[in-house]
Amino acid sequence: MLDDNLRFKATDELALINAISMTEVGAKKCQLYAGLSSDNEVRDFFQKRSMFMKRVVDDLRKELDRIGGS
Repeated sequence: MLDDNLRFKATDELALINAISMTEVGAKKCQLYAGLSSDNEVRDFFQKRSMFMKRVVDDLRKELDRIGGS
């Protein structure tokens, strides 16, 4: 049986992996919307949002590496 600390660490890693996956999907959707938009203002909004989400993914990956995930 797993001890509590190991279970908590595994739960944290799974939560980070889930957050990374969801944020990557959101960033890709923003890229898609930016590509489909004919309005420059809307395109710029989605491009900026996509870049922000990519930075968030990078930070989440660093945190996952820090706690020992793969």
